[in-house]
Amino acid sequence: DAAANGGQALIIDTTGGRVAGAFGMTQFNANVGAGAALKSLSITTGGPFNVQNGVTIKTTGDIAVVVAENTPGAAGDDINVQVGGTLTSESGDISFSAGDNLSVAGAISAHGNVALVGDYDNNDPTPGTVITVTGTIQSATVTITGGTGNDTVNLFGTVQANVTVNDGAGNDTFNVQTTAANTTDRKSVV
Repeated sequence: DAAANGGQALIIDTTGGRVAGAFGMTQFNANVGAGAALKSLSITTGGPFNVQNGVTIKTTGDIAVVVAENTPGAAGDDINVQVGGTLTSESGDISFSAGDNLSVAGAISAHGNVALVGDYDNNDPTPGTVITVTGTIQSATVTITGGTGNDTVNLFGTVQANVTVNDGAGNDTFNVQTTAANTTDRKSVV
């Protein structure tokens, strides 16, 4: 817990309020709030953002991670929760907004809701996102939102929540092999 611990909000913004550029990878290699939960965690960064194996992030409130789209558009604006990585919000929501792709191979637990957004503020020449859940998500609801391109949503993990997928425009693929309580696919055309 050397990185951060106990009762305060932690805000990280590696973009400096500027339009995102090639900021490089941001990752947690040590626990954050595991001993004494943070009040909340807000991260705005360039990609990719990784939660490594064995790292625990814990808050009493919300966790929000935004990986800004690079300008000009380029691949790699991803969010990855690796196997063994754990994020817990004891009384709030967890939201991930990735400029490109999103992968949850570890564990996410929120007292409130979980939102997973791919192709967030997309400006890539060929839009489309891959959102993959092979780990565990436990929350009241999970909302998965793709962009305007050809998106792929893979739900292969354990999801203990009602799930709504908002595919957006494009020729989208939705692969499900999960224990989700209820899964709804909402195709919306923008």
